[in-house]
Amino acid sequence: MFSADELLNALRRRCYAPDVAALCVAFSGGLDSTVLLHALAQVRAQAGFALRALHVNHGLHPDAAGWAGHCQHTADALNVDCRQLTVEVRDVAELGLEAGARNARYAALEAALQPNEYLLTAHHADDQLETILLALMRGAGVEGLAAMPPVRRFGLGWLARPLLGFDRQALAQWGSAQGLVWLDDPSNADASLDRNFLRQRVTPMLRERWPVAAVTAARSADHLQAATASQQALAQVDAVDAVHGACLRVAALRQLTPSRRDNLLRHWLRQSGAQMPSTRKLAAIVQDMLGAADERLPCVQWGVWEVRRHRDLLYCIHGMPLPPPALEWQLSARPDGLEWQLPAPLLLPGGAGELRMTVAAAGVRGLDPTRLGPTLRVIFRQAHQPLPPGVDLSVAQLKKILQSRGVLPWWRGHVPLLVQDGRVVAVGDLWVASDFLTAPGQTGWWLQWQGRERALAADRTS
Repeated sequence: MFSADELLNALRRRCYAPDVAALCVAFSGGLDSTVLLHALAQVRAQAGFALRALHVNHGLHPDAAGWAGHCQHTADALNVDCRQLTVEVRDVAELGLEAGARNARYAALEAALQPNEYLLTAHHADDQLETILLALMRGAGVEGLAAMPPVRRFGLGWLARPLLGFDRQALAQWGSAQGLVWLDDPSNADASLDRNFLRQRVTPMLRERWPVAAVTAARSADHLQAATASQQALAQVDAVDAVHGACLRVAALRQLTPSRRDNLLRHWLRQSGAQMPSTRKLAAIVQDMLGAADERLPCVQWGVWEVRRHRDLLYCIHGMPLPPPALEWQLSARPDGLEWQLPAPLLLPGGAGELRMTVAAAGVRGLDPTRLGPTLRVIFRQAHQPLPPGVDLSVAQLKKILQSRGVLPWWRGHVPLLVQDGRVVAVGDLWVASDFLTAPGQTGWWLQWQGRERALAADRTS
């Protein structure tokens, strides 16, 4: 039978937290989090930890306000401070409603966590079994099948799941014995959702054959988490020679066995913050990036992420600005570019950054304000197209500037060219025409292209 003392022992044992000082419960008001909050409230005096709760209101259900009120009332009755967090669910078209709500919830919880505080979620052994089964149906690897870890770093503190050793039945028995009142989310009855389908149709049959299926599956997850830790340690060893800044060396990948190569790729993508690609996409990355000739520029895309290769380095890119402004403007009312009213900042289209003019530091030759008019024209060159008529810089000259400054090929159509009366004044802040510079000792303007670091090769020499 589940007990509050068992929970405290599980928290100390499974979450490696013998001297927890501050706990915060993610409190939805359902059975699991209600049992967790009540049990912790019973033992907080003897254990000596601070306890509070956070309730996230997604605003997705007509009863959301009532649920928030129930959680506040329950926490007040336990003398537990409960903070209400209202979130906006985004990226539903890309991620789906469940994933979008989960991302919004965890982002709000992470932002509300205090330094070294433990955020406790009420995931239990049945949740772990469902997670393992879902990962199995996706064809996940060791890390996916390891499911939910008992503890991990989270924001300024930690995220812990002390109930993973207890099944839902044990929690329900304890909650009923304690006379607890909890909420039932009607969406849990929707069997069209994968997790609900498993909960209603699959896991009951598993428990009928193997009554402790959830608890034993949780033990298997523990073993897989240990294997995942070993894989991550191996990836860190391989990364020493393979990682260059935020990039990955192709030559180093080619020296590894296929299993270690794929393990390092996943580690690098995870460190880059990327959504993990499917097995098929990972195979495409290996084939396209490692098999291409040095002069090729392969690209593999999934979702809003892509991996590109330039020379010996792989780049993991999120939200590359597309299409290049020149291509976009070809069909717009602004085919001749933008007018930049100096010295106000200018936000560039397509996520290409921002242009700014500030006063140059003493002794630094900046742009001569007497040579510039009140406005500059900002244009972009479309790939394989000449520069607009009347511009004094040739395609060959521009190409030489971009190559010498280490601009990545896929960024060259996004580099702003500043033009006045047909004269190219500057190429971003990478190159400035010498006759537009101030004389020594004269005060001028300092041009900044904020965001240019994204455009520059990691192995540039200048």
